[in-house]
Amino acid sequence: SDIVAGLRMGALVDADTTIVANINATGDDITGSDDEDGATLPASITAGSSASISATVTNTSGAPAYLTAWIDFNGNGLLTDAGEKVINNVLVATGTTNGTVSQIVSVPANALIGKAGVRFRLASVPAVAASGISGNGEVEDYVVDIVCPTITVSPAALSTATVGSAYNQAITAAGGLATYTYSVTGGALPPGLALAANGQLTGT
Repeated sequence: SDIVAGLRMGALVDADTTIVANINATGDDITGSDDEDGATLPASITAGSSASISATVTNTSGAPAYLTAWIDFNGNGLLTDAGEKVINNVLVATGTTNGTVSQIVSVPANALIGKAGVRFRLASVPAVAASGISGNGEVEDYVVDIVCPTITVSPAALSTATVGSAYNQAITAAGGLATYTYSVTGGALPPGLALAANGQLTGT
């Protein structure tokens, strides 16, 4: 996109004449002004949950503009996969000054844990791609940490067992990406008890 007066995210805009990518999405910032100041992202987002993202936009160009954003949920370096367009062609009317576009994003349960690239693109034309020349405006790149969900195991404490009596306790988990398998990784069960991979604790 080409820079035009009155069409920006945040307060700063700069031009990039060469590709200055790096893993932290700061290549543009360390070669020009640090103009990635238009978007607000949480410090981390959790796989399988939702998160709020937003951008501060200005459009005094005299024509409509459109905001689109992507997150590289699967970490393959592309922003063209299904479900990665998280803000889709939101109209920013001319006359907007420091307006806010907010979106609740559904993070896939199978999102790759680690750093994910995020791109916001404000353009003078609709339906832009994540890369390539398309109208006037500004592109800002960020990274966000995708973290594992908290897995809750139930019950928190096992029921009391009696020597010589049949014992049966189901252990379940929630909060992550099913299905779960269960095993003893430290210590040992009391003699006569066994833990199945499906979480069933049985014995006498």
